[in-house]
Amino acid sequence: MNNKISRLNRKFFLGLSVLVVIAFAGCDRKEPRSATPEIVARVNGEPITWLAFERMRANPALVAESQRAATGSETSAQSLDLQALQRLIESRLLLQEAKSRQFTVAEKSVDHAVKSMRHKFADLKQFGIWMQAQGLTEPELFQSVRDDILVTQVTAALVQDIAVSEDEVKQFFEANRANWALPGDVRLRVIALNSRAAVDTIVQQLRQGADFIALAQRYSMGARSATGGDIGWVKAFQLPSPLREVVASLEAGQAYGPVQRGEDFLVVRLDERRPDQIRPFAEVQAEVKQQLLMARQRVAIASWLETQRAQSKIEIFLHDGAVVHGEG
Repeated sequence: MNNKISRLNRKFFLGLSVLVVIAFAGCDRKEPRSATPEIVARVNGEPITWLAFERMRANPALVAESQRAATGSETSAQSLDLQALQRLIESRLLLQEAKSRQFTVAEKSVDHAVKSMRHKFADLKQFGIWMQAQGLTEPELFQSVRDDILVTQVTAALVQDIAVSEDEVKQFFEANRANWALPGDVRLRVIALNSRAAVDTIVQQLRQGADFIALAQRYSMGARSATGGDIGWVKAFQLPSPLREVVASLEAGQAYGPVQRGEDFLVVRLDERRPDQIRPFAEVQAEVKQQLLMARQRVAIASWLETQRAQSKIEIFLHDGAVVHGEG
């Protein structure tokens, strides 16, 4: 099982585990006798606590997602509540599946994962401050990491038989060729100065109709000033950010500034743009296959979760009274 997991894309499974490390810390594993203010839901009798719910709601990625997803009369706060609860329910269902399959986690794996977390902080003191801010005790942290690994294991098991053929990969590439296009080469002219005020003056003159080449020859730093700031043809995707994004927004003949690059300030003009370049299939085949495979895996997991929700007893106590879903 561990070998199979290591071959799969961990970014995909991290999304499905929905940060169990944070969310489930502090969840009481004993089934309560009745709904209490500390419980927001039960999944097949297992509680999801307010503490877990609040931690999930504080997840920055989920906050951003809820703001995008809010529609109609639904506020971003309502959307956040719904999504946080859904993620917690889904993770609980995955953990219950791991239990039914009798999956286990070696303590060595848990220790290694916790050490990896610690290494993201400057020292143990900073790690302790983070744990305190999350309201985590050390046993809760270790249990949460163990749950996270279990979610990864069961998710990998659920998709291990999914495969894509070479013909399907080729068809997917042909239907989405633009996804693997590289921006065409661009021919640029640049005026480079070490003063923001001087660049602002140049921009104002350009707005008033001044000639870019003449301004570059007179004011720009560097050897290219003699050629009116001409830097020739360059590959757009190799330009540094934010210059790359600026050039992508320009049409031939348009200029933009200022653009800061290190300590210098630039005014850039796009002279010409060549058509986008479609990368050959042979060059992107592995990337296309991985994207298609991950899409199939996401569909499979979503379908499995939908079936589990329908077959499970899910009680929600976010509002007055209990809302029961499923058939369990």
